[in-house]
Amino acid sequence: MLRRIRAIGQSRLVRAVLVGAYGQGVQILLQLLTVPFMISHWGTEHYGVWLSIYVLPAYLAMTDMGLTAAAANDMSMKMARGERDETRQMYQSVRLMRTVVTSVLLLMSIMAVYGPFAHRLDFAQVATQGQAQLTVIVLLAYGLSAISTSTVDAGYRAMDSYAFGGTIIQTVALSENILLLTSVIMGGSMLQAACVLLGVRASGLLLANTILRLRNPWLFERREPARLGRLKPLLKPASGTIALAFANVMMIQSAVLLIASLLGPRWVPMYTVTRTLTRFPLQLSMVIGAATLTRFCVAHGMGDEKRKAKLALVNMAVSGAILGLAVPVLLIFGRWIILQWTHHAITVDRPLLVLMTLAMLANGMWMTFGNFFTAMNRQNLFAYAYAGLGVMALLLGSILVPRIGVEGMGVGVLSADTVMLCWLIYLFRRMKIIRPEAIRAEYQAFLSFLHHKFRKAQ
Repeated sequence: MLRRIRAIGQSRLVRAVLVGAYGQGVQILLQLLTVPFMISHWGTEHYGVWLSIYVLPAYLAMTDMGLTAAAANDMSMKMARGERDETRQMYQSVRLMRTVVTSVLLLMSIMAVYGPFAHRLDFAQVATQGQAQLTVIVLLAYGLSAISTSTVDAGYRAMDSYAFGGTIIQTVALSENILLLTSVIMGGSMLQAACVLLGVRASGLLLANTILRLRNPWLFERREPARLGRLKPLLKPASGTIALAFANVMMIQSAVLLIASLLGPRWVPMYTVTRTLTRFPLQLSMVIGAATLTRFCVAHGMGDEKRKAKLALVNMAVSGAILGLAVPVLLIFGRWIILQWTHHAITVDRPLLVLMTLAMLANGMWMTFGNFFTAMNRQNLFAYAYAGLGVMALLLGSILVPRIGVEGMGVGVLSADTVMLCWLIYLFRRMKIIRPEAIRAEYQAFLSFLHHKFRKAQ
């Protein structure tokens, strides 16, 4: 028995699940702490300003054109086949791309913020004590650091060290947010808060990259010059990744800016708090999704259909259970939770809560199917549709928000996620990503296992 428990604990999938749980636990904890602390120290309106400018890094976070995520999958499959030289060449090309993109975009951002777009930040001058431009530049640099983070993470994934690398990166995220809250509690300005985020992220990236280099020095050997041309075969899956990022920006970050522009910054926290609460179950379901993504990628690279079916079954069963249980809890207790969470600073109308809960359910279900396409670098099959639906959700919100309030954005998001769920179900059945007979075999094996355990318990 002890040997079996030890073997389970040493499983790469289990370690990946544990680090995923750690990462999502960190995010949930920080989200629970951030809202009440920032509202109590900055006030609802200033917190709304912070949320409005904090979304800007998300726009730059997707500017690697999705190549890093596509390269991570490609390198994982190459390593599964023992192609070390090709893996090294790909990784060094991704690092070159990161350096070029971040340098150019940071320069362009500085020119834009202090140039033609300077007046766009007038709404934030009071909250930032007249330092809106500099605060935004620091936050944009922090957003660009996401490209470096994903590059280092891709290296750990390629070395089949997803759990180890993920632990480092999530610990960095925990540290930067704890220090951010410390700065806020001590009366720090928004500029100081932004500098804390950037400083801790830069230090953490240096540590993660150094450890990766020490553990895998061959990955950094310069036997031949890095060339951006090696990334060309990844443009197709990368375009799918960037489309997904674009859609998320439209429905998450741009929705915040839309509400701020149409209703004012003070309405932003109502939407973001509701969205954050309803996304907690989604984050929990993503633990198993992120863990199985790497293993599914390796199984696909090796042509192991049985392993793919087993991972798919686990993914769908666990995600379905989490999301299904979360819906009644949110609908019954959601408004009470938000009141207690924000110390009665924010009251949410039931229609908004219902809309965002249903959107969470649809989003979690279609993302479960989408993970399998992503692991195979075939996310372009559904990503463009999601990008179009993201724009549609924003347009629908721009029409409805002035008429019915924040709930109008909820209608837009729910509409987009419902259409995506229908599309992913259709694609999954049509493309036969996993052979139906393999899934049935694993399902029957699971039922037999449960039956055996039940009889043994009797």
